[in-house]
Amino acid sequence: MSKYFENEQACQDYILKNSHEVFGEKMRWVSMNFPGETSRITPDLVGYDVNDNLVIVEVKRFDPKPSNANAYNRPREAIGQVIHYAVAYVEEQIADDPRFLSTDRFQEILKKVRLFIVGECYSHSVEKMCSLLNVYGINITYLSLDNI
Repeated sequence: MSKYFENEQACQDYILKNSHEVFGEKMRWVSMNFPGETSRITPDLVGYDVNDNLVIVEVKRFDPKPSNANAYNRPREAIGQVIHYAVAYVEEQIADDPRFLSTDRFQEILKKVRLFIVGECYSHSVEKMCSLLNVYGINITYLSLDNI
C-alpha cells in the first residue's frame, strides 16, 4: 500500500503514530541531539526500542522515478546523514577523551544503536547501500513505507 505525504514532517508524524506498523515493534520516542562540528545536530527521529537500544531514524521522500542529479544524490545523502548521527552519538559517549577511541570501543558502543532510513517510497540504491554497511557490522535498516 503506497503512502504519499505532503512533506517530510507529515511522513515523520505518520511514523511516530504508527511505529509498531513501520518497525514491527513499539518505540519510545525522545527528543535528542548530538554534537556536530559547529552546533548540535538533530536526527529526524530518535528513540529506544523494546530492548533499550538507541534508534536513530532518517526520513526521506525519494522520487520513485528519479530524473536528475539531485534525485541521484538523495540516497547518498540519506546514508551520509544517518552515519553522521551515529558517529556524533559515539563521540558524545566518549567525550572524556576521544583520542582513545579504538575500533573495538566504537563497535561496542554501536552494538546498542539501530540506524534506520525510512523512505516514503522504495529506493533500490538505499537498500543496496544499507546491505553493504550491514556486511561490515553497521546495524542499518532501510524501510519503505510503500511496502507497509
